[in-house]
Amino acid sequence: MKNKQLLIIALLVLFSFSAARSQNSGAFMGRRVLFTFSTSLSPAWKKANFFDNSKHWGKYYAFNYCLSPEIEVIAWKKGTAGVVYHHFKTKVEYNYFVNIGPVTTTTTDGIATMTTTTPDYLSEETEVNKLRVNGFGIFYKQYVGGKSRAPLGSYCKLQFDGFFYASQMYVPVEYSVKGKLFATKFEFGHDFLFFDRLKISTAFSFGLAYYRWFTDMPFVIYDGTVTLPDENMIRDIQQSIHDRIFSHYYLGFIMSVGLLSF
Repeated sequence: MKNKQLLIIALLVLFSFSAARSQNSGAFMGRRVLFTFSTSLSPAWKKANFFDNSKHWGKYYAFNYCLSPEIEVIAWKKGTAGVVYHHFKTKVEYNYFVNIGPVTTTTTDGIATMTTTTPDYLSEETEVNKLRVNGFGIFYKQYVGGKSRAPLGSYCKLQFDGFFYASQMYVPVEYSVKGKLFATKFEFGHDFLFFDRLKISTAFSFGLAYYRWFTDMPFVIYDGTVTLPDENMIRDIQQSIHDRIFSHYYLGFIMSVGLLSF
């Protein structure tokens, strides 16, 4: 999986460079390549978040983060294209049922004693576990307004992302769950350029995750072998993970620092 991700990222970088070189009018003061580091903050008011201390969950200040280094190339006077890598850690909450076996109850009315045995009893349990997510994306940024030109001014951005997640689950024994999810993000922001080199950006983003498309049954690893202990249960856990990634992705406030290098 990691080798495939690295290959895809390398091909995207080569494509971006080749696309930029095919344009002769896009360079800004002779430079066209930017290296940027972005941090996206998203609200987590109703969800567990990356804090290990649960006292910081469900608070008005609760949030999640995503770290995203990227390579951006000026393609022409009003547009840039690039590739981005994502990384974040958070928490995911899910419910599952445990069969605790037959349950025997005894009642008495003062005259006779009655014993009732039910064959099975399902107990609903709740777990909160760590979720680790990595991903990659490609984007195009269009600068808008008469005073804007790449890489400064107001812009709108379209981005396609793929996420690969892993989490330790208990259903009720310990399993490692791994899978993937794809999404699209729309971003609106403004780039400030200082000293013709240093780029500072602020933006808002709105994202949409594809729950039903491009997703499949996740790998569940137990005792070194790949197995699917219960399909419905694993589907429910997968849905909880997808819900958590979507709530992490659908709204973001972005701050970034970049360097126009060459």
